[in-house]
Amino acid sequence: PRILFPGLQTCVFLFTGDPLTIYTLPSSSAVLGSTALLKCRFNIGGPINLTALQVHWYFSDQSVAQYDRGEEIFAPGVSISKQELQIGNASLGMENVQMSDEGQYTCVVGYGAERQESETTLRVLGKDGTKVLA
Repeated sequence: PRILFPGLQTCVFLFTGDPLTIYTLPSSSAVLGSTALLKCRFNIGGPINLTALQVHWYFSDQSVAQYDRGEEIFAPGVSISKQELQIGNASLGMENVQMSDEGQYTCVVGYGAERQESETTLRVLGKDGTKVLA
């Protein structure tokens, strides 16, 4: 292999702004059959260029929503607002929530070469607002 500087092991990190930060609420709840909003916020320390932004939402390691530099792919009944992405809001909207939607979700945000992820749990409640027993 071609080695420019054998034996030299220096690593340089160049940050052109604040590092990417991301946060979610630990859990959210929604009534069976209603809508849910799984909150995910991110900050890059400046204006957001949507052509450098990637957002992926996973449920049990399965992709349910993806925004990749302007391209949007969503499972039926879920959405991410492109307008909200411009202000650092990558929250996932879900329609007609079912018991099968309950569980852990992961929000992954990539911006340029940076990538961060955060997890949140959706709990589904009965029509009377109480926990549904399986």
